[in-house]
Amino acid sequence: MSTTRSLSHRISSSFSRATSGVGVVLMVGLAAVACSATGPAKGDKTTYRDDVAGEEPLAGVVQIVSIDRSTVNTDGTVRYRVKNLTQEDQDTLSARVIFYYPPSEGSDIALPYEADVIDVNLPLFKGQDGYELVATSEAFAERSAAGEAVLATELDVTLEVLVPVLARTAAAPGTRLLNGRLECVGISPEDARLGLNGAQPELWIEFENVSAKAVRNAQVSVVFMDTRGDATTGETGWTRMSRVEPGERRRVELNLEGAGVVRNRPFLVRMKKGSLFGSRSK
Repeated sequence: MSTTRSLSHRISSSFSRATSGVGVVLMVGLAAVACSATGPAKGDKTTYRDDVAGEEPLAGVVQIVSIDRSTVNTDGTVRYRVKNLTQEDQDTLSARVIFYYPPSEGSDIALPYEADVIDVNLPLFKGQDGYELVATSEAFAERSAAGEAVLATELDVTLEVLVPVLARTAAAPGTRLLNGRLECVGISPEDARLGLNGAQPELWIEFENVSAKAVRNAQVSVVFMDTRGDATTGETGWTRMSRVEPGERRRVELNLEGAGVVRNRPFLVRMKKGSLFGSRSK
């Protein structure tokens, strides 16, 4: 299953819905975000646990067949075998493995754990049984050297949905991302995005934390598409946002160098959370 095909399919579907009867959208630029259709991520909770075979990280769609944690505390690796419970190809799944560790001394996270979140590919054909998913914690070497073991691992699977994202105006609020915690309050002007008079195109997006808690380790990426919405023309890498306190705004500058064809192209915004480690006192 081609990743490009999968992404193009999602873009085309979202593009068609978002632009139906709204021809002006292309003039101002279209933005969308990959959101979870299943609610808050499993890592955003107050407890941790090992998941077990037979559980369905995405109910009715993905089931865990077996889990091999025999090397999780020797090289930081865990292996999941999963099954597609549906009779359809699943090409809009977003998956990550959460490695739970003891909280570090001086951590500002008021939870009984810290978590290293590893994104993994999960392309499933209809009825596929026994797909192996392997993930290795990037924090394992440091934590192991400090004598800290992995407490648990958990597979989190969500269904990506592309929705239009608009910046806040005087008349209407902006689109909220990350379970409503970040609101889009600004997008670079059209002239900057177009790169007029030979200038290089520039793209920035500004967010405001409208929640009561700090947002840590959010990451943003942009995918550009053709005007029909049925093919990608470029994609940026992931840009990490620094910690955003409640009420604070953060502007994300996207690096367009080497991103492909981006000039005068509608775009989609993807957002995800990285590792949930808090800052440590020195």
